[in-house]
Amino acid sequence: MREQKPAVEFDTVPLSKREQILAAAREEFLEYGYAATTMDAVAARAGVSKATIYAHFENKQTLFGAMITNRCEQSFDKLPVPRGDARSLRTELHALGLMMIRLIYAPEAIALYRVVIAESARQPELGEIFHVSGPARAMASLTAYFQKLKDKGLLAIPDARLTAEMFVGMLKGQDYMRRLLNMEEGGCRPEDLVEAAVETLLRAYALQAEEV
Repeated sequence: MREQKPAVEFDTVPLSKREQILAAAREEFLEYGYAATTMDAVAARAGVSKATIYAHFENKQTLFGAMITNRCEQSFDKLPVPRGDARSLRTELHALGLMMIRLIYAPEAIALYRVVIAESARQPELGEIFHVSGPARAMASLTAYFQKLKDKGLLAIPDARLTAEMFVGMLKGQDYMRRLLNMEEGGCRPEDLVEAAVETLLRAYALQAEEV
């Protein structure tokens, strides 16, 4: 029999009902997976009624998508804004790379990705919800960032979207797959991947290489 989880405790700033539900849903999905998570369990953990959940979210799929979107928005509202200074470009790209590494390699992100992979064969729509709510939104934010670098004349990139995908791809070394498979870490350090990705980007597209 499934153990009844206590309601989530919230400290410091009180959360809205919607935020309480999203926080509880995240814990349920990560702990039990998508299929085994029920709206009753989320309601109990959030300390609200099931009717309150349905007042905010149409169904479990909608709740799952909203939870992913919420985490994505919290992460990418800290995306650096290009300052238009070629001399600071390397530092800004390095900070961006470190931020992306922390997001990509976060234990919660890895665990959530495992949940989606485990369920998507039986429920392909879940993979679509995850992609649209998370990775696609993240890629849109990165694309906009690189487009700004191009518009400011800092990088001579032919395609902002392609550059964003290339940058993320360079940050995903073999350790990313090892972590997904719950193996011991090995290979390149994440920090080394950031250095290599930034250096590659600047060598390929910097307009004022001597200043960056």
